[in-house]
Amino acid sequence: MVNQYNGNILFDMKSIVIRVDATVTTGAGHLIRCLAIAEQLEKFRFSVTLWGAIDLDISHHYRVIDYRIDDTLPISTELLIVDSYSEDSAQLNYYFSRVPTVVLDDENNRGIFKATAVVNPIDRNDYERINFQKCLLGFDYAILRQQFKHACRNEYSRRNRILLVMGGSDFGGLTLPICQHLSQFPTISCRLDVVIGPGCQDKEFILSFCERNGIKVYENVGNIETLMACAKSAITAGGGTVFELAYMGVPSYMIEIASNQRPAMTVLKQTGYFESGSKEDIDLLNNIVCWIEAVDKMESNIDGLCNIVDGNGAKRVAQCIYDYLMKKEG
Repeated sequence: MVNQYNGNILFDMKSIVIRVDATVTTGAGHLIRCLAIAEQLEKFRFSVTLWGAIDLDISHHYRVIDYRIDDTLPISTELLIVDSYSEDSAQLNYYFSRVPTVVLDDENNRGIFKATAVVNPIDRNDYERINFQKCLLGFDYAILRQQFKHACRNEYSRRNRILLVMGGSDFGGLTLPICQHLSQFPTISCRLDVVIGPGCQDKEFILSFCERNGIKVYENVGNIETLMACAKSAITAGGGTVFELAYMGVPSYMIEIASNQRPAMTVLKQTGYFESGSKEDIDLLNNIVCWIEAVDKMESNIDGLCNIVDGNGAKRVAQCIYDYLMKKEG
């Protein structure tokens, strides 16, 4: 059965399940990009269920099945989206044998697997492409939250803030030591905007330190794009936020917290607008200061940075899923 909706022929509430985790260990990034896709899928009148270990308090309205309690693939699933690194190639192949499967990937390190489609914001050339009906690769498939499509970018020459955002859980525990180090440089710390998420373990220490040192802190920010619009530079974990910063035209120092972040960091660094380091780097804090000082002298033209990501990645993925199921149905 089909419905007419916004000019498109649509299915009558086909069920899509998203296998994703959001814990203090995994962070919130996987869930955030899946929610962006889910919002786009809803425009096609799909019913979306989240299936995973979801502990972080990230606002959404979707039904959740706790994977730790019930790891059986829901029987009503028309298509499965997987964005979880706890699922190896054997498990992905099992899912694909049962239901059309779309895999959101970053590192291509799980061995050979088959899927209906693989999605990666980096245009990798090491996939066994014969195993996929669709390869959705490159910056066109960088997943941004929907709110960024309506965000306004301030003129770069008028920006003066420095944004520090280490993800929903700050898994590397770097927010506090970065704040402590930057507080030694008054011309930097007075411009610092610190964002902490729902899984931040050092929350009370960060709040106390920043209050004593006159540093602005924002908790569980729902409109982070407004902070990015004012940022001349940013310090961030190397997850999905780096693509949002690129879209908003913010040169950024990326810190690798997990190995799956490395491919995107490597490609973005090649653009000349990003620098990268690791939480293991001995001189990480000093390198951040040097980089901020260098960015302060950067030319005001950042058109090239703003053109890297166009913000339509989630829409493209949802459209591909819709097209596939339409073809399969008819």
